[in-house]
Amino acid sequence: MASPIRFVNGVSSVASTDPLAAIPYLDPTTWAIWQENFIITPNTSLGWTLTTAGTTPTVAQAGVGPCGGIVLTLAGADNDVAQLYPTLGQFTLESGKKALFEVKCRVNKATGTIGLQELFLGLSKVQTTTDFVAAAGATLAVDNAVGFWSGPADANINCVVRVADVESIQTAATTYADVTDMVLTWYFDGTSVYFYKDDVLIATIVGFPTAVMTPMLFIKAAEAKAAVLTAYYMLVARER
Repeated sequence: MASPIRFVNGVSSVASTDPLAAIPYLDPTTWAIWQENFIITPNTSLGWTLTTAGTTPTVAQAGVGPCGGIVLTLAGADNDVAQLYPTLGQFTLESGKKALFEVKCRVNKATGTIGLQELFLGLSKVQTTTDFVAAAGATLAVDNAVGFWSGPADANINCVVRVADVESIQTAATTYADVTDMVLTWYFDGTSVYFYKDDVLIATIVGFPTAVMTPMLFIKAAEAKAAVLTAYYMLVARER
């Protein structure tokens, strides 16, 4: 393997006359970047909201491994819910401005059938209960969202863009498996949203919401079996 090229004096992306040229790396002001590695367990004092429903206790949070992670554990009753998000997330999409979202995650069911739970991972408006997912569980109800959605009947993952309660969706774009890590990513080029699983393009949807959205993790049981959603990290980046 060839040795890496090293720029020991740094690399700049601005003109030499720009004051930021003194910074020995690429201009950090052109993108807003948020990454959560869950090294510290989210709680309300850190600006997070955890919404739960079902039996008590239904949900447990805990760091996993030496590199961080969050575990949302449904205790085992049907319709148990865990929904975790930064309470005041302030991300928007704008025409002509690039953005992306990524999460590395897995679902674990010790018993029962994988896929018999509802999942959403992505950006969405802050809404909960039946304002987020319809009461029957088969469809999203949230007003504005861009992300990966799986209903309660199977392990299909649908790619979804919702704009003022109007949905564009690529159904069954991919699937997920029990106790199997996956990286889910979407990239917005300023016009369209491109969805990826493990770096493979699985769907493209034209159109996007402009309302404020926050990073969202959501899992709901569709059978009376314990289920665990683990997220190792979440990343949101948006061009200024």
